[in-house]
Amino acid sequence: MRAGPTNLFTAVPLEQFVYLASGSDIHATNGFYAYKAEVIVPKMLAGFQYVADNHAKRDDVFLVGVNSDASFHAAMRAKNMPDSEIAALETQEDRAMKVAIPLALQNPEKLVVAMFYDEQTPKQLYDALADARNALATLHKWDYATQPNAAKIVGVEDFRKTLAFPSLDGSIPLGADLTPKRDQSHIVDVVNLTEEFGKHGAPYIDKAGKVLFPVRHESLKGHTAELA
Repeated sequence: MRAGPTNLFTAVPLEQFVYLASGSDIHATNGFYAYKAEVIVPKMLAGFQYVADNHAKRDDVFLVGVNSDASFHAAMRAKNMPDSEIAALETQEDRAMKVAIPLALQNPEKLVVAMFYDEQTPKQLYDALADARNALATLHKWDYATQPNAAKIVGVEDFRKTLAFPSLDGSIPLGADLTPKRDQSHIVDVVNLTEEFGKHGAPYIDKAGKVLFPVRHESLKGHTAELA
């Protein structure tokens, strides 16, 4: 289904995505995206900006994997959230669009795709894409695999490179306590985006969660340090 910017597709079936991404490298991330936009959108933009600067070509595909409602609700039940609160959670579509629209607006030359998965992790989705011979270039996550005792990043074996970005404020991701811990320092590159300088001549994001690179759409300016 196409929604929002013309370069954005959501709820794409696997077979259609394999076709859309044919011949292009895929750069992926995944998550619940349950926090407020002001918390997660800058990190989404900064992570993919680093990937665009250092690992992606102009016609590559940006993939955002999103826990479906079934997956999200099951995870929250595992955390003992009451059913009344679960019923009030944002829908999968709302959570996906919250991050995918800004990403598509910032990267109008890229195909941006949001895909849902019903399992606890995107492992089955990434395995299926690998089996379909899609070119899985990079996988990145915030706050996972940044230390030997941190929650692991699922799916690293399917990608040519995996990147981990440390937390801005020491907070723990919503699903970290449901994910096994494993030392992945030998297969994951840790990049601190509050210190790593980009092509724009500054780090990618500050510790207050504001991006430090130029944004390409008026609606994204509230996520920049210029307006902090």
